[in-house]
Amino acid sequence: MRPPIIILLITILLIALVSGCDEVRTDIAEYITPPTQTETIQEENETIKIIEEENETIKIADSQAFSDYIIHFINLPEGEAILIQNNIHPTHLHKIKKTSYALIDCGGLQSHNELIKYLKNEGVKDISFLVASTVSREDVGGCDDIMLNFNVGEIYVVQKHASSGVWSSFKQQWNGREKIAKEGENIMLGDLKIETLFTGIKEYSDENERSIVLKGYFNDKTVLFTGNCYRKCEEVLIENKFLNVDFVKIPHHCHRLGSGYDFIAETSPLTAFSISGSKNTQNYPQYECERRWKIHKTRFYDTKKEGTIKLFIDKTDGWWIETEK
Repeated sequence: MRPPIIILLITILLIALVSGCDEVRTDIAEYITPPTQTETIQEENETIKIIEEENETIKIADSQAFSDYIIHFINLPEGEAILIQNNIHPTHLHKIKKTSYALIDCGGLQSHNELIKYLKNEGVKDISFLVASTVSREDVGGCDDIMLNFNVGEIYVVQKHASSGVWSSFKQQWNGREKIAKEGENIMLGDLKIETLFTGIKEYSDENERSIVLKGYFNDKTVLFTGNCYRKCEEVLIENKFLNVDFVKIPHHCHRLGSGYDFIAETSPLTAFSISGSKNTQNYPQYECERRWKIHKTRFYDTKKEGTIKLFIDKTDGWWIETEK
């Protein structure tokens, strides 16, 4: 009876060995296979999505990370608002992190409550400077309430003012803090330089051609803030070779009359951001505009679809994007 027992034991052992080998091969295969385009992995107790495109890696973190700079493209019912956050790292002399803020535009009349709530939730109390890049009521309609709810430093405005009631209400809050934006002038937010590229074409009646256009220098990355810039404004920027940037805030909520093919080709950004307004009545982002950016194979983000979008830029960790939705 012993031989059959020995044979049985040997058979069981062989089956176990074969099964074990298969498990090892599976583990090795998973280890050597790189993450796919949408694969989620676990890294330092934080879930991170890795996207690999054109040999470049972008990290999209689920929780807010600390970085040198954060640019908030804020989702509002109407109009645009961009919060620029400069985190000054602690040193042996200054143990407490100091953060400074700047605001570009304030959204429309429908948006002031949401904008104030968002800024307060982000811990904003003081705004070093405010840029009203246009006189459009959908972008400066909430500025007077911002002045009343936060400690605002300097206010940069366009050369040619408006006569609207919205602009008059905003103007009443200036109290001598206003400055006419000047081309070539640098505005500093801590160690962050923001250059004024364009301040409007006076002879044009279209207020959108009189937008303030800025270029921010965030470590080795540049960001173009375009206001409501239209074709004539875009032509001036191209002619003066102000472009060649890494990121673009798409002009005028991605209106079909902006974002010409030449402008897109000259900027050739890694990513473009549209602030369209979640309740806008103009179908922003408009099809023709969005199509032109996508034809150029630019990564396209829109606040109406993604909610508030945050662009993180850090000297050590590079850059990454976080979306609300």
